[in-house]
Amino acid sequence: MIYQFYGVNFKTEIRIGLLSGLLFIATWVLSIIFYYQFNQLNSIHDIPENIFFGAMFLGCTVFLFLLRFLGLKFRQLWFINIDEQHCPVFIIKQKGKEEEKIDIVQELNSLIYIGTRNELRYLKIKSTRINYKIRVGTSLLAPFSNKVDINTLDNFINNLERILQDNKFQIKKVKTKSNSFEYRFENATICK
Repeated sequence: MIYQFYGVNFKTEIRIGLLSGLLFIATWVLSIIFYYQFNQLNSIHDIPENIFFGAMFLGCTVFLFLLRFLGLKFRQLWFINIDEQHCPVFIIKQKGKEEEKIDIVQELNSLIYIGTRNELRYLKIKSTRINYKIRVGTSLLAPFSNKVDINTLDNFINNLERILQDNKFQIKKVKTKSNSFEYRFENATICK
């Protein structure tokens, strides 16, 4: 079965956050400088506190709009296919890049799946050859996906869990009162 969802990898998420954060700081500082120059003040101490907080609010607004725009612009389409024909393999592919086949028994070291109630998922796949860190989210600070993508990723983990149990993976599940969870699947046969 092929699972298709939108998300971002770790490097893209860091770039989006840094760019948005820098624009927040620039908007905040430039708003204060504009007020200072426009009113021809003698000292920075003459600027009222509400102008500082107003400039901060303007910077936050620009930050959130830019984060939303960049999140939708730089999100990537991911394809994951579980192939159980001969030996359990899952094939992961980013749109526009070559696919990677990961043999579950021989190559997969660990798989970590972390999430919150309905807003955020983080999938970390660590194999002997390649590592993936994928973020799928619908929250204000992670606007990369939609609820269908989160449900698709949840279905992938549910189907993969059965295969991992059959192949003697160590499975650790933790759920908290705030409805966040962490699933760890570790291959006991591969040395780390």
